[in-house]
Amino acid sequence: MKKISMIYLSAISIALSGCVKGPIAELEEKGLKRQTAQERMDVFCNGEFDMDYSWGKATMTINDCNYVWTRVDNGDQYEGKLIESKGEKTCFLEMKEKGVELNPPKEYCNDEVTFKTGENEWTIFRNGEKSHTVTKK
Repeated sequence: MKKISMIYLSAISIALSGCVKGPIAELEEKGLKRQTAQERMDVFCNGEFDMDYSWGKATMTINDCNYVWTRVDNGDQYEGKLIESKGEKTCFLEMKEKGVELNPPKEYCNDEVTFKTGENEWTIFRNGEKSHTVTKK
């Protein structure tokens, strides 16, 4: 009897987990489209932004793709440049970390999916999980 119960419970959990949609699929079902690399560059290469992460907040000021990213809780700053990205990669060249110049600069690329989720708001996903929300001031 216990074996049959375990089989039924396993079948039910497999069926239920197969029905759960990820956050990206849910946004796409609402008609939101992923932004292309060029659309991300057009939006984020100039302006002032607030960024909400699960761990806290940051601000970013960007002029001609050159950014200063500041962590609100401790004031740590990172400076660099957004560079050309391909597909769902967002790339940047970090030139200063916490006020210290990096020689040579570090290039980072993240697998990201970006959705415009409000008038001046974008939601960013990394590796299928929500990373942060960006609001243009």
